Amino acid sequence: MTDVPIQRLRSGEPKIALSASDAREAARLLGLLTGQEEAAGRKTGVAPGSQREVAISRARREFSERKRRAEFFSAAMFGEPAWDILLALYVTEGTHGRHTMTSIRDLVGVPLTTALRWADYLERERLIARSQHPTDRRSMIIELTDKGRQTLDGYFSQ
Repeated sequence: MTDVPIQRLRSGEPKIALSASDAREAARLLGLLTGQEEAAGRKTGVAPGSQREVAISRARREFSERKRRAEFFSAAMFGEPAWDILLALYVTEGTHGRHTMTSIRDLVGVPLTTALRWADYLERERLIARSQHPTDRRSMIIELTDKGRQTLDGYFSQ
């Protein structure tokens, strides 16, 4: 999302002005976090009822439950940033496409340095791949590799 101007209402409450595309992106991200994107008519690019759709659905529930758990308990109790990065990439792959490190950090809810450290590890394990952003030289694109996707498919299919 882009930076949005924040104004104050008379009551002092913030008023945030979002463009239509920012509002759609916010709704999409909320849908991913709550597992509701299919209900909202989003396409995943996976055949309905297929083994892969079942695996992604299981991963989506896992991702959602991890976010819900963080609402009640300290994230320090259950910190698994590498797993969260893999889950975020897996459950958003068909609906979002490529992510920047910043967008993954936002989905996972860890500091950028933590996300980068674990991305280094996941890349060494050949579960993810990073590449230069095509239009922003300051950004990196992060994606699951075939090995990462197949490993997650196998895990969530059993």
